[in-house]
Amino acid sequence: MNRIASLFPMVLVAAGGVWGQSGGARPVFEVASIRLSSPEAHQGNSGIESSPGRIIVQNTRLVQCLAWAYGTPGKISGPDWIFERYDIVAKAGEAVPEAVLKLMLQSLLEERLKLKLRLETIDTRAIVLVVGKGGPKNLRAKESGGSDGNPGGRQYSSPGKLPDGEYEFENWGVQLKGVSLRSLAVWLGNRPPNGVGETVKDETGINGAFDFALSVKDFETTDGSSDARPYDDLKAAAFGYWSRTLEQQYGLKLEYRKVQVEGLVVENGNKIPTEN
Repeated sequence: MNRIASLFPMVLVAAGGVWGQSGGARPVFEVASIRLSSPEAHQGNSGIESSPGRIIVQNTRLVQCLAWAYGTPGKISGPDWIFERYDIVAKAGEAVPEAVLKLMLQSLLEERLKLKLRLETIDTRAIVLVVGKGGPKNLRAKESGGSDGNPGGRQYSSPGKLPDGEYEFENWGVQLKGVSLRSLAVWLGNRPPNGVGETVKDETGINGAFDFALSVKDFETTDGSSDARPYDDLKAAAFGYWSRTLEQQYGLKLEYRKVQVEGLVVENGNKIPTEN
């Protein structure tokens, strides 16, 4: 028997999805443990916690884990056991952002639960990345997989790998190097202030690999502190900030549109994960 979970109320944990992204093998965790939650824990706390390079999943339904990892803003359907609860502790080899952790969780779930997945298309209202009225600007095509040089700024880490480029943290922001517009859209799905907290779909129609400098310095000073704002207010502020910033720097913007998005179907898999 298949069951369907509507994810519209869960969009806060479904941000930044990367389902179907091409351009290379997905990254994996260095160490990871996944197991079914004990029945005694089902009445306790649950949720997904992430920090750079690490996630902790406590007493959380598989359908919620899939929503977080794949960012499907529509529906997830599959056998009854996708509503079973799991505990996961996983660590990357280095500090990586949430967008990369989602890729790693995709790899982990597919490997340990032997998941066979497919997409389905639905109509919904979603955030899209589009070209602004004045057209794109400051987009200089690069060889996919990284770029030469560094536009500047204090670095906090060595370059990390994305499926079609690299990222490098700097003071107040990040440099995305040699990435597609689709990967930029994925990055913008990160939690505020580093993204808009929802899945973003690329509808620019622009192909190629580019460098992007994404800073949150002005957000911190003009849109308020993330520690003192309700999350919905913070999301709204982040949407406005990134739409303005992208249009000023690159001639791109964010807007809400009725679009076709991808839902996820679990066709097959194992309820019991393979050994850790």
